Amino acid sequence: MRELSDGEAATVSLLLGSGLESQAFALRRAALSRSTFSVARRRAWEEGWIWERVVPSAALGVHRMVLALARPFADSAPGVAAAWAELPSAVYLASGVDTLFGVYLTEDAVSAGKLVDYLKETAGLQGISTWSVEPTPTSVPVYFDFEGVWGHVSGRAPLRYPRGFPPGPRTGGSDPPSPGLLELAGEIARRPLREPETGTDGQKFGPGALPRSGKRLLQKGYLDWRMFPDFARLPSYKGIRLSRMALLHGDLKEREGAPVLFEELVGSCRVFPFLYVVEGDRVFLGAMGRGSPPEGAEVEERSPVLPTIQRHLANVGVVHIEMGAARTLLEHRYDRLFPPPG
Repeated sequence: MRELSDGEAATVSLLLGSGLESQAFALRRAALSRSTFSVARRRAWEEGWIWERVVPSAALGVHRMVLALARPFADSAPGVAAAWAELPSAVYLASGVDTLFGVYLTEDAVSAGKLVDYLKETAGLQGISTWSVEPTPTSVPVYFDFEGVWGHVSGRAPLRYPRGFPPGPRTGGSDPPSPGLLELAGEIARRPLREPETGTDGQKFGPGALPRSGKRLLQKGYLDWRMFPDFARLPSYKGIRLSRMALLHGDLKEREGAPVLFEELVGSCRVFPFLYVVEGDRVFLGAMGRGSPPEGAEVEERSPVLPTIQRHLANVGVVHIEMGAARTLLEHRYDRLFPPPG
């Protein structure tokens, strides 16, 4: 498989860190020419290296997040995965050889509790762990943000990492969203799922492709526009490929240690979690790992990861999912939270 050029790697980094700024501003910030960016963005879009979604905030009725990490028996795995995927609150579901990992968004703690009970009682499981949190900047400081790890690979300083679960409008009350607002949010959430129009040049995606009403939802903070990578399709860069997902969890030895652990992972260990969830004294994190470095590559100076984690966490568990053997059954399907009218 071909490798990414410097311009392509920089473009992917720029896309993963993009927000609502103008393209001209983003290009100046990334020191990319418009022609290089346009060609690389078109290729990234057409070859499936990146794809877009909008993530709903708590203001749209998302008041609880449940994570589930399970080990199904081999003969039960397909049935368990199918049952978990059918749940309306399921937005992300991935499976490895002997692992199932799901993310669910519910309207309140009561429904989250019922969901946890259902997941734990699913037949065919060897074991399961769950986490249930209110998705705030403190409890979910990083939510599927891959800009940090890709910036580390490509040598680009991250611009927005870490981005947590969207907190919602910066101003306004706590009244329930109106039916019209929910209908519009659902339409915008479904929009990125449509296939690109034949013959387009990759320009008809991103916030600029949305109607004015949709842009207002983004600007006010009801929805957060994101670009996500597909590491199974993304070519390597300078011999480096992010080929393994690590899902790690443990109990904090010090109640206030979650921010310190994150700072040490990013700062001295050079590990950039794409997911970081804190439930009381429990921590769950997801990180991407690379394969063996190419021959002759410089060895990066950094603190060892496991001893750093063990200083802060007890009862550590870790599951590795090889991307080549992984299946993503649900890829950030937030449209499922907004059933079409009628």
